[in-house]
Amino acid sequence: MIAAARRSRQVAVNERKRALILDAARRVFEDEGLEGASMRAIGEAAGYTAAAIYFHFENKEAIYAELLSRSIDRLGEAVEAAVAAARPRAG
Repeated sequence: MIAAARRSRQVAVNERKRALILDAARRVFEDEGLEGASMRAIGEAAGYTAAAIYFHFENKEAIYAELLSRSIDRLGEAVEAAVAAARPRAG
């Protein structure tokens, strides 16, 4: 039971770190673009070393891909909501 709680806590910590990294990376990509961004700059913006970032992401392209995927997911949700709202209601 203690081991499961530790694993659960570690998963939560890792997810939070990934979220911080992604948020920082989004800002760096907005300012520098994909080509101008670096793992070092992302790490500095997130408050981590570049080496710590590599524990969570293979490279900056992987971070960018994750951000893009999340953006596309949000866009899809918004489109679905708009379509649902535009449908005439039966009744």
